[in-house]
Amino acid sequence: MPHPHSLLRAFAPLSLGGLALWGAALSCAHAQDARPATDATSRIARVTVYPGSATVERVARVSAGARSLTIGCLPASIDAQSLQISADPAVRVGEFNVLTEDRDVAAACASPLDGRIRELEDQIAGVKAEASALQLVDGYLRGVAGVGGAVTGDDATAAATTATATNTRIASPTPAQITATAEVLRKSGQDAFARTHQLKRKQEALELALKPLVAERDRVASQRARVVSVSINLAAERDAELRLSYQVRGP
Repeated sequence: MPHPHSLLRAFAPLSLGGLALWGAALSCAHAQDARPATDATSRIARVTVYPGSATVERVARVSAGARSLTIGCLPASIDAQSLQISADPAVRVGEFNVLTEDRDVAAACASPLDGRIRELEDQIAGVKAEASALQLVDGYLRGVAGVGGAVTGDDATAAATTATATNTRIASPTPAQITATAEVLRKSGQDAFARTHQLKRKQEALELALKPLVAERDRVASQRARVVSVSINLAAERDAELRLSYQVRGP
């Protein structure tokens, strides 16, 4: 076997295939960061790249008294025959099982895109809700602005009949009241229209950011991405570390 090129030599030249393998290995770490506490959280301790493959070593914490450990969200390109498990002296390692399943079935391995997409969708919903509220404000301001205006047709006849029947007189607003009301309406309307414009621009920006994320998520989903989990039987006398190494096949 050719001498491995350790990734610790950061400036050593790597082929495009090697870089792809490195990226695939590291991408699993991001998926595991979002997993709930029921799964073991592992970290990549070392990646060694060979021509056409890479060896990945992960480290996971084992709690005292633990009887089993599952490390999930591993890439489907794992060579199951290459799996090697070791642990501190305080841990006795038994048999292990390897399970391959669709990513969308393994809820803990949801794409990091899902969280960002939901966040943007929630922000867009908030913008739309505020815009709807501003429409109510606009309707109210228009209604207030219409009070005291000229009334014609049937409305005028009805108003005259009502005034005659009740023998009441509606006092006309004073010039000062008209000026104050007009200023309030002007300021409120200006603020509402300016905010509506800001919300429109914000919604456009959010939708622009959301579009490529949804496209990428749909692209990945169409490929029916698969993940691997390794369940290990063990007996831990005290808190310790377990190491899992495996090979990832190249493209």
